Amino acid sequence: MTKPATQRPKLPSVGRLGLVDPPAGERLAQLGWDREEDQAHIDLLWALSRAPDPDAALRALMRLSENPDTGWDELNAALLTERGLRGRLFAVLGSSLTLGEHLVAHPQSWKLLRGNVKLPSRDELDRAFAKCIEETIGASGSVAQRLQVQYRDFLLVLAALADGGRRVIAIDQRGQYQTPGPDDPAAYDLAALGADVAALARATGATHLLGHSFGGLVAREAALADEGDLAGPGQLASITLMSSGPGTLAGARATELRLFLGGIGDTSDAGELRAKVSEIWHESLKPQAIASGVAAPLIEFLQDRMLANNPTGLVMMARQLLATDDRTADLAAQGVPVFVLYGEDDNAWATDIQEDMARRLGARRACIPGAAHSPAVEAPATTAHALKDFWDATEGITAAVVTATS
Repeated sequence: MTKPATQRPKLPSVGRLGLVDPPAGERLAQLGWDREEDQAHIDLLWALSRAPDPDAALRALMRLSENPDTGWDELNAALLTERGLRGRLFAVLGSSLTLGEHLVAHPQSWKLLRGNVKLPSRDELDRAFAKCIEETIGASGSVAQRLQVQYRDFLLVLAALADGGRRVIAIDQRGQYQTPGPDDPAAYDLAALGADVAALARATGATHLLGHSFGGLVAREAALADEGDLAGPGQLASITLMSSGPGTLAGARATELRLFLGGIGDTSDAGELRAKVSEIWHESLKPQAIASGVAAPLIEFLQDRMLANNPTGLVMMARQLLATDDRTADLAAQGVPVFVLYGEDDNAWATDIQEDMARRLGARRACIPGAAHSPAVEAPATTAHALKDFWDATEGITAAVVTATS
């Protein structure tokens, strides 16, 4: 006989909570979270189920509960009553194994997510990191270790405050890094790359489009593809051109591209092109990075990315950056809100060129202090704030975002 609704257990099963690890039920019991008669614990379980990966979050919570330095009794009690804390903590533990490990290693860091959490300002970050460096030699841990703890603590806060309702889709364009591409030069024409992005935006329902550097030129082509169909009513809500320009690149970056093309020569054979790119990396670019003090893990990543690129795509990108039509007026005619964002020390398109482009587009403009050509890397918090403010102003609701990188 079916029990009346009032007599049915309220406690959700591990399956309904999205938990698939076999010991999940046992872990909940060990935490004391299997109290069927307690509404506060039932609410806690449903909050856990909303973590990106409930099993990963639960595993990390078990380790926190076993660490005597966590203050587990305090944390456990707080999770029952502080919705903001548990939402942030479960979001972090369920989305990043690295940050979960950091919390276990520094168990008092959970308190950073408690109460009225606010993003640290640039000055606050600078002061915190400077304090690590200024500590005496006798302080525990190396400067690098102390900086790492500070960095991850701030990253913890940033991750917890991420807007979970806004979906961001970052892509490698065809022939770039992890996206394969053909050896046909025509496949890397700006119009073809723009058509790719336009198709992806339609398929995902993305309404904001962001392009960085060469990706900005591609984003512009996407908006202009099919006679501006993507920019029509009900499609794009905005376009962001980050560290990009109106057309042909000039200055020192252009000189570097000419040197690159000179090193490649006139060959069009795919095998020969790949060998030339490898030679340029190992004999020129890699030694420059080492001499500049770039960290070894980053050099390894840059090498993997450089050599994974389709060499025909690299050559075509360089050629188009040196000879691209200025289509600013065409984009302005679409009537889509545009955001021009760049670092104050951008060494690709000059800042006055980007400022003028913004004026011609009637666009919103932001110059990020302390950043150069990659604001998202060099000033992530400031860049994220600027983007969020712009997207909120143009639409006011959560939406998918496509980013095209260079």
